[in-house]
Amino acid sequence: MRSLIIAAALLLASPAAAEIADPRAQDAADLFTGMCLAHPDNGTFAHATFDGHPETIKALTADDLRQAFGAAAGDGSGWVMPTPHGGQVILAYTPSLRTCSVLVRAADAESMKTAIGEAVAGFAALMTGAEVRAKPAEALTAEGVAVERLAWTIVPKDHEFAIIASIGAEPAASRQHLLTFTVVR
Repeated sequence: MRSLIIAAALLLASPAAAEIADPRAQDAADLFTGMCLAHPDNGTFAHATFDGHPETIKALTADDLRQAFGAAAGDGSGWVMPTPHGGQVILAYTPSLRTCSVLVRAADAESMKTAIGEAVAGFAALMTGAEVRAKPAEALTAEGVAVERLAWTIVPKDHEFAIIASIGAEPAASRQHLLTFTVVR
């Protein structure tokens, strides 16, 4: 089962990734890259990869998705699963919003920033001639925890993609980090 998760997550993972202090952050970024960036569809590839593995991967109900991601997420698909290095993530697709997200229960914040930064750079490098715009980091407070929001817009030819990473200083409630990929046009 672990090999299935690793294989799916490493589809676009960078072979020259820097050393990440907390491997749970790299696990989450690899899943985000392998599923959200490589397959930003309605979850068809994720269904084919994760359905039928109830011993370690649990499909979420519409209510579970609404609770984890908000009202609009109820029309999508999602799975909660362990990561190879002992973490836990939720992968969710919300077709009505053209969004794929990975919610990370816990991982070192600096490691998460490094891992998602590398994932964005690798994705942008695949888009020859794409304009990449990074927004200034935004400091927020959510559920009493300091959160740093990082955002990028990538515009290759006839499309526009947005990547947002909300990086929590520490876990709050059921999550610490949220990585989101949206097909804007």
